[in-house]
Amino acid sequence: VKALWSSNNQIETVDQDCFENLKEPTSLDLSRNKITKDFEFLNNLLNLENLYLSDNQIEQISFDYLKNLKNLRLDKNLIKHLPKSLFSG
Repeated sequence: VKALWSSNNQIETVDQDCFENLKEPTSLDLSRNKITKDFEFLNNLLNLENLYLSDNQIEQISFDYLKNLKNLRLDKNLIKHLPKSLFSG
């Protein structure tokens, strides 16, 4: 699986090892859910290029380990501050 689209559900949390059996996905869409925090599930997705988290309830973000990320959608969340480290990679 190179792409996983799971948008428009009622997802609130994602287990840390949820995607460990996927072979290097490059796209993940979890938009239009109820995710607020706890992004440890992204730790093993080092080849992720496209991450869509729009229309959730995210207040704070940090994705320092996603060095291959090319597209990031965070619109319609509750984010008030973008850390400088978000764009250093």
